[in-house]
Amino acid sequence: MGDIYKSEEYGGGGFNPRQLFIHLSLLPQDVFDINNQLRPATNIVWGLILHEYFHYLQTISSPVFITVFNNWFGYQTDVAKIFSGTTKTSFPLANNKAPEIQCYIQGFQTLSDEIQAVYDIYTPLQKSKLPMTSAWEFFDKSITLANYSRTVPMKYMLVPEGNQLFEVPLIPSAFAEGMSTSIQWYIETDGKWSDSLLDSYPVAAPKIFYSVVTRWVIHHFRETPPFWIVASICDACLCTYDPGHMFSIIADDLIKAPPSLRNTEDILLLRSRLQNLYPIRADLIKTLTRLNDLDGQLSLAGPREAAADMRKVIIRMKSAVTARLFDHNYFIHPANPKDMLSHFVSIFGAPLTGIGQVNAEDQIYSLADDKEFERTTMLLKAIFHIMEDSIKNDRISPCPFYPNQCKSTQGKYCLSNPLWAPISNSAGCVMAYAAFTLCAHKKGLSPFTLQETAYFNWLSRCNPTGDDWTDWFHAEQELSEE
Repeated sequence: MGDIYKSEEYGGGGFNPRQLFIHLSLLPQDVFDINNQLRPATNIVWGLILHEYFHYLQTISSPVFITVFNNWFGYQTDVAKIFSGTTKTSFPLANNKAPEIQCYIQGFQTLSDEIQAVYDIYTPLQKSKLPMTSAWEFFDKSITLANYSRTVPMKYMLVPEGNQLFEVPLIPSAFAEGMSTSIQWYIETDGKWSDSLLDSYPVAAPKIFYSVVTRWVIHHFRETPPFWIVASICDACLCTYDPGHMFSIIADDLIKAPPSLRNTEDILLLRSRLQNLYPIRADLIKTLTRLNDLDGQLSLAGPREAAADMRKVIIRMKSAVTARLFDHNYFIHPANPKDMLSHFVSIFGAPLTGIGQVNAEDQIYSLADDKEFERTTMLLKAIFHIMEDSIKNDRISPCPFYPNQCKSTQGKYCLSNPLWAPISNSAGCVMAYAAFTLCAHKKGLSPFTLQETAYFNWLSRCNPTGDDWTDWFHAEQELSEE
């Protein structure tokens, strides 16, 4: 069956959907030559790069991921309103009692939980008491997430391992990871399947989501290497707002009328067949309509406003969703991994990519020769940097682009001064631009006075009457502890 290569020898990778940012645990020389151009790399390296790049494609073309990204984008607007409406801000914001700041923190947590519901449910899987004859059956169940105040309905599947059945939640990332991992394995193994690949993700392990669709395909279509069948099924599921439910529809359709899967042409016919199932087209059209509405709102922004940069992302999303609607085989292209990557980058661009085995020494690259979109993705990363650090830390930490990607004349100034301190030239500083976008450049680091702290304590208790000394004593205690 050929040698099986493991990308673990190079480390791993990750994709952050809020920042449109890839991180690869590789050495820069594994990916780029001395002229900073993509070099001929091993299939293991290319498989890892394409795995994470496909997560970017999924984020800009799948209804469920687009919804999460746009919710995050809308939250940034709310944050700007909160910052601009507050005269003083003490850091970290988690210790700030102002009601509007507490709402900001709660909103951040809610969106983080929403992302967890879509991407990461790494909880121990439940063992089923049903007989083994129930294997591969679908059922509905609600799941409670960490930090969540409510349960989330989820489609599950009973997946066998040995003589035991496990209840596996079919979260959206099961299909995102299934698609990316299948393509990565195809490249790493040069198209030669081996069941030993599944040993990387045993059913009881947290990362079962990487292989759950592959296991189902192997059980039902044993005679065919599963790489592109799995990718096709996962891709079709990701065209809807509920991929787990869509998988149950696809499974029922394929079992009732098994497709011929002898060659590449058969796979292309399978993809067309899947894409015509309801509600794929309806959900894609609904997503495209929402993107068009948002594009219209952002089109009013001036060229130096962050909304104009965000619009570049929305335009990429519109082109990717359109491709899904009208080209069922839009990601089926030459098997050469570099050609595949170049093809997609030329159409949909690329996110920023941090490459390095130690985060502090990462070098940030753009895989696309597109300076405008590069600035947009840098802005997304900087905005997230500010929002997250403002909650957790007593000041904004140093710019994530310093020193390798710093394009500002201020240089080391960023490392020892707040973002909002006066600088001689902020035109090229993406962190200053991000701070301006969030209205964080208006904030100082001065702590609240005793009177202000007592006042916000009083507000947080719904303005009780006749008990003001309680708030005053609590304020004295809080400030003494700080």
